[in-house]
Amino acid sequence: MPSPTICCEMNARAGNVWNGDPIDTTPSLTTVVEMLREPPDCWIAFALLGRRADEASLDILVRETESPDEFRRRSAVEAIGNHARGGHALAAVRRLLRDASPVVVRASIGAAEHLADSESHDRIVALLDDRDAATRTSALHALVGLWQPGDFERVFVIAQSDDAKQVRRKASWTLRQNPDRATWRRLAEHWVTSDLPRERAWACDLARKFGSVGDVSLAARLEDDQDGHVRKAAQAAIAALSQRPP
Repeated sequence: MPSPTICCEMNARAGNVWNGDPIDTTPSLTTVVEMLREPPDCWIAFALLGRRADEASLDILVRETESPDEFRRRSAVEAIGNHARGGHALAAVRRLLRDASPVVVRASIGAAEHLADSESHDRIVALLDDRDAATRTSALHALVGLWQPGDFERVFVIAQSDDAKQVRRKASWTLRQNPDRATWRRLAEHWVTSDLPRERAWACDLARKFGSVGDVSLAARLEDDQDGHVRKAAQAAIAALSQRPP
């Protein structure tokens, strides 16, 4: 039998299939509640509850967020994030953002993101200081959609100096999804010397989108880049910027 963690992950990915067998996506609520009692069927039941749109199923999920089993709490909050009425259970999601279990916290971050809960924003930003790199990465992923302009400085520092490579890269990706005229040049100057070709290409893309003719020199630094995609991005930026006024 798979562990609870594996079951949860398989459950999230499996769609309408479990261990190679079709899952009935329309069983009665009574049937689902019976399935919820014990593993491994409970992991299927959580996913089925998350596909429903009735208040009763949401109430069951909210009760499960109080379970002493961290994997049940995790599955419950994931399902709330997918539930058609999940926005009515935001209090439970916000509470679990402070859970003692990192896997529950990460699932709660995802639920807050899926439900576009702007009131979870500050707590998610606070989790950028979490000691667990996976939690910091999850928080950065959520900020793509929950972004506020004041997040730039905090995320920019992470992109430059976090101890974990995957966190630095996720921070850069988050910044790339939220550029503006006030911050784009700092990003471009940072990325133009990056070891990652995609970030050098992003520098060119930002210059092309936001820059003026005076920014041709920035893109020209990558005109002869060793990576073909970067060269193409630099050439496109130079062509666009050359047509603009100072």
